[in-house]
Amino acid sequence: MSVRVVGASGSVGSRVVAGLLERGERVRGTSRDPQKVRLPDEVEVVRADLDDPTSFASALNGVDRVFLYADLDEPDPLIAQLTRSGTQHVVLLSSSAVTFPGAEEDFNGSRFLRVERAIEASGLGFTSFERADSPVTLPAGVGA
Repeated sequence: MSVRVVGASGSVGSRVVAGLLERGERVRGTSRDPQKVRLPDEVEVVRADLDDPTSFASALNGVDRVFLYADLDEPDPLIAQLTRSGTQHVVLLSSSAVTFPGAEEDFNGSRFLRVERAIEASGLGFTSFERADSPVTLPAGVGA
């Protein structure tokens, strides 16, 4: 099986890809425009767009884990795709804003809490971590 890294060419996603490859994981990435992505040859990159959750249907075949950084107004359609695909674990890069008092009323806190809560309610295994402009260390669940 493999890990699908959503946003594999971004600043965080590319570091996650590199860390997973170092651990010997099979890594697959997504991009809105795969032809523009520059990743190591062993990384399969397919087109998938968070604004079009149905585009993930084939991208999730054979994937058991997903690394996700997603700020979605409506996370349920993507989470439904994850569930249907047989994804076993989602690692969600969230925001430190979810830890602050009043996060539910805060612009940043509320949008990331929305995704965290939707994943939790789905029954999928998940790990959520907050990045506060520190180096990316892969949390448990990303690599075997």
